[in-house]
Amino acid sequence: MQRLWLLAIMVISGLSASAQDVNWTVIEPNVEYTVPSMKLAYWKFTAPQSGIVVISGNDGEFPRPYTDETMQTPINYNHNYVDGGQRIDFAMEAGQTFYSSTFSLNSNSKFTLTMGSQTLELTSVTPSENSVFDIMGSGLLVLNFNMTVAIDKATLTCNGMSAEIVGNVNSGGLQFDLKNQLYEWLTNGSITGGEDLVMTITGVRSAANSSVVYGDNGTLTLHFLAPSKPTMLIGQTMPETFLSYWMKDDSKAMITLEFDGPLMTGEQQTAVCELNFGSAEASDFYAESLPVTVDGNTVSVNLSGKLRTPMNMVPSGMNYGSMFVKFYNITAADGTKVFSAGQGQVSAFQFDIPFEEITSDITAEFTPDNGAQLTNVSNILLWISDKTALTYNGVIFEYTQGNDRITKIVDNSQITHQADISGNGEEITIPVPDEAKTAYNVVVSLNEVQYIDGVDHNITCTYNVTNSIGDVKVDNQNTSIYNLNGYMMTPTYIKGQKGVYIINGKKTIVK
Repeated sequence: MQRLWLLAIMVISGLSASAQDVNWTVIEPNVEYTVPSMKLAYWKFTAPQSGIVVISGNDGEFPRPYTDETMQTPINYNHNYVDGGQRIDFAMEAGQTFYSSTFSLNSNSKFTLTMGSQTLELTSVTPSENSVFDIMGSGLLVLNFNMTVAIDKATLTCNGMSAEIVGNVNSGGLQFDLKNQLYEWLTNGSITGGEDLVMTITGVRSAANSSVVYGDNGTLTLHFLAPSKPTMLIGQTMPETFLSYWMKDDSKAMITLEFDGPLMTGEQQTAVCELNFGSAEASDFYAESLPVTVDGNTVSVNLSGKLRTPMNMVPSGMNYGSMFVKFYNITAADGTKVFSAGQGQVSAFQFDIPFEEITSDITAEFTPDNGAQLTNVSNILLWISDKTALTYNGVIFEYTQGNDRITKIVDNSQITHQADISGNGEEITIPVPDEAKTAYNVVVSLNEVQYIDGVDHNITCTYNVTNSIGDVKVDNQNTSIYNLNGYMMTPTYIKGQKGVYIINGKKTIVK
């Protein structure tokens, strides 16, 4: 970005470095320079000897080298981010001069050029040499040098086993991922822990000048102790498809991870399970934490009983086609984290499960129909279009007798089921409780009903919607009677007067 600012200013001014009376600042080795803020500055350096130049900055603007004063031909350099800043290094011949310019938006941009000893030095090793090599975290071996390096080969050996490891230049050094190789040796019993673990790297040299090698011959040898076998995942069970809804306690809605050793229980267990759906980049994202159950050597979560459709998970309602399930921070009984291959969070296991939204077009019909009287009805017939789309446990009759609201459940054993000719539908014969026949506002519904799509389809019917005047003791002078306009009436007046009244707070039809 700062380079773009520099070019923009030069274009606007119509000037170039060659057309200006440039005031060059001569760079001295091992001196810290501050780059002027919001001002073009010009720099040059002449190598007193052949070797490698290293320029380190604090992640702001600092000189990039060119071969000529017009800064048209760049010198190739290696670039790395190191210790919160940046570093470049490149080779120069004795007497060679490089030129550069800077334009900084950062008033604190600083840099230092070094060209002293041309010895390639190893500045840090993580983890420390001769320590137990930990594979519970990243499993990375990180080597930092005083300049950018190249190598020929890296070999890991332990207990007679040997494997070539590919290294990556990263953050100004070398990184080797030893995690999966050690996991393989531990799993097949090739190592058990505590053995001498040796990393040998050959052809270690400066990336800018291959004649500058590490040590006498470019070979670097590091020693560690092999780790012991941690608690490992040995199996998992989960649904092939993540459904938008599972009925409560559906065994197919369980995800279970099984390990080869016991796990921590109680409050010390730190296991977490998360669901992710959608796109975080598009701000169309759903995240949910699930309660985790730990039993012996297993961790499990129950996905049932909750509706998760795209419409109620992400603002767009878009079906992204998969649910991302992640477990992490699972603690073994000895207090260590269980092993997981790969990088990222400790003890992390990730699964991408295809997602499917379940829908149901269930319909139902009651006989007698809604609003009818049940006085002389022995059975109610309920037809359901798809018997596979729901489960229930009996039928509820909820009704009013006097001033009380009563609930009675007719058990499944009293109900008769008969399939219809469609094959999926069925007709249910429900006996009507005697007391419900003479009650009013009788609401009939399914007990403990669950729908396969998680949506309430409201299969209910209401009978004996209002009570008869004969149920009310209108001769009692304490009876409260009002017409629909709110005027108080007397029991004597309404006898024989057809209409709708409010008697003792309830709507009543006088026939």
